[in-house]
Amino acid sequence: MTCLVSDYLVPRAGSLRSAQPRLALELIGGNRNLRLGRREADLAIRLARPAEGPLVTTKLADCGFAVYALRGTVDPGDPVLWGAKDWVGYDDRLLHVPEMQWLLGIATERQLMIRSNGLRAVVQAVASGLGLGILPCFLADSRPDLQRLSGPEPVLTRELWLLTHAEMRDVPRIRAVSDWLLTIVKEDAACLSGDLSASD
Repeated sequence: MTCLVSDYLVPRAGSLRSAQPRLALELIGGNRNLRLGRREADLAIRLARPAEGPLVTTKLADCGFAVYALRGTVDPGDPVLWGAKDWVGYDDRLLHVPEMQWLLGIATERQLMIRSNGLRAVVQAVASGLGLGILPCFLADSRPDLQRLSGPEPVLTRELWLLTHAEMRDVPRIRAVSDWLLTIVKEDAACLSGDLSASD
């Protein structure tokens, strides 16, 4: 998830730089899963727990998703009414992801007026008033131009997992980044989960 890197990790990287000023950090966001076994990355964050490989997996957080629209353009309320609206979603290569499976339970493919393979484009389309979208709460709740329509609880939750190659887990630089990630997601658990009812 590119936005997890650019909109969540990068703004918080100052604390890691302060603690580890000589550590060079390379953050790569994208839809392609880099292979830790081939040393394409030292650490990876994924929205699903891998089922194989010599990897150490640690659950970071629950990541909530909710339905959003451009603020002031749609009245929150009955989800049945959402089926009559235009929607923004992912293209055919990402039909398998839980967000799209949920969306296609509400709307038809004909109502998907804008499709993209990137979350940033989907967010921008929703913010431009081109349709409703199911977006990560940590990203959309912080934007004043977006309005959550689906209530205080997320409509969908996915797990964020931290992956490390078993042989590399105790390398000091990798341990430092792992510890930092675990610290910031613990501090931001409510923001990431998107469960506003928990704060009541």
